[in-house]
Amino acid sequence: DFALALQDQKGRPISPDEYLDEALKAAPLAGFDQERGQGAREVRQSLMRFFRERGCMTLVQPVVDEDKLQRLDSIPFNSLRAEFRSGVETMRERLVTTCAANPKTVGSQ
Repeated sequence: DFALALQDQKGRPISPDEYLDEALKAAPLAGFDQERGQGAREVRQSLMRFFRERGCMTLVQPVVDEDKLQRLDSIPFNSLRAEFRSGVETMRERLVTTCAANPKTVGSQ
């Protein structure tokens, strides 16, 4: 869980898709061990290679109340914030449409 300001390095607003592209191209943070940094770099490169068409969406917090947030798995979907439910539905529709238009194969299957 975190709050994210969608801004570039210079503080200009960017879209969620631009944020994802910047995150995938980012260099490892200083102070982390090289092996971990190399592993993270390989994951990012694989995501860019296998998913040439990709997107990112932001969602509002599902509930406002901190106590409810701690037991989110027990709260019915229809009790979550309307903005969150709408965002999830939009994301689901986008995912289904994208997958139907661009099916992925593994081992030619």
